[in-house]
Amino acid sequence: ASLMLEPPTWGHRIGACASGCMGYLLMVPVLIGLALLLSPWERDSLGDRMSILRDGDFVFQIVLAVAAFTIVPVCEEIFFRGYAFNTLRTKFQDTWAVVLQAALFGVLHPYSFTYPIYIFAVGLGLGIVYQKRKRLLAPIVMHCCFNAVGASLILAATLLNQHDPSRNWEEARRVLTPPDWLIDQVD
Repeated sequence: ASLMLEPPTWGHRIGACASGCMGYLLMVPVLIGLALLLSPWERDSLGDRMSILRDGDFVFQIVLAVAAFTIVPVCEEIFFRGYAFNTLRTKFQDTWAVVLQAALFGVLHPYSFTYPIYIFAVGLGLGIVYQKRKRLLAPIVMHCCFNAVGASLILAATLLNQHDPSRNWEEARRVLTPPDWLIDQVD
């Protein structure tokens, strides 16, 4: 199976970048809808999943965020769309190859109970874009957009909220109860 990595023309590059950006924009409402449907089943917090960002130093946080929208999407696209999809399409119809590579993509992102479902949807979008464009540049750009927005939001939330979340409601009430000296000032 060919990875379709031969040098494209400038027109192909611009078209691939535009396809990747459009694919990203088309997938955002789908993911928002999935988030609304799946939110009752989401059990863990962002803080639990992203403690590595919170616990690391600032330089580590920046390096991790930059890697998330540069190196990681390129490597994942080469593997999932370039290798897995092309291998699967030698054994299955293209539609099934897209679904199966998306399922593999989701299963290998098990950060929470519902996260693989979101990633499955993203994998479908990336697979469809790759299938239509026949080159990896478009899904790489699309994947970079997803990861850049996600990493930026997580990094911003982490930097703006540098505290440990409460583990239960009792702990939260204790943290939210103002000190006695402040209550005396208000009275």
